[in-house]
Amino acid sequence: MATLDLSPLSLLLNASSKTVVAELFEDVFACRYQGLTSDRRNRIISDFGLNGQESETEANQLFESIVSLIRATLYSSLDNEQTQALFPEDFHPSLRTLVIKILSARKAEWHEACIESQVSIPKFMGLDWRLDVRSASNDPAASRNAQPIAMVKVKVEGEVTRAGQMPQVQETTLEMDKTTVNTIVNTLSQIRDQLGGLQNQ
Repeated sequence: MATLDLSPLSLLLNASSKTVVAELFEDVFACRYQGLTSDRRNRIISDFGLNGQESETEANQLFESIVSLIRATLYSSLDNEQTQALFPEDFHPSLRTLVIKILSARKAEWHEACIESQVSIPKFMGLDWRLDVRSASNDPAASRNAQPIAMVKVKVEGEVTRAGQMPQVQETTLEMDKTTVNTIVNTLSQIRDQLGGLQNQ
């Protein structure tokens, strides 16, 4: 695992309470993809007493440091002892204990939120179908010779292109003649057989 720069976390010592620190971690997790807005940055500057020309830079560094720590603990499924090993040896011990406590308390909830917000491809939800007989002519003789057409409605859960986006259910109606249906059935049969073969290996 790459070495994390956790030195900006020392700015958390300026917080007026442990609650303020915990709230910052919650806020950082919620906006980990979007990044800092001006309002969030100003709140960090205010809550942690950042002053001077470097205050915005320090707020950005603190945000990025917390994001990297959250990612390391969640995506690598680190326990408390492994998380502690990420910190430099000279890191403030009480602050380190507080940070690890916050991460441990929120890990399960955040992990579930990450799973729910994953980017995904469309998912098959179901289908419905009906037969239709169409003729290009009003001639009764032509109607008797008309071929039936299958109208197949496929329902899919739409593609999620960014984290946190809610998928939309979409429906598409396909018009198929007997030849098309046979082609699809044969192809699906081949897929089924190959999947079955892989499962038996």
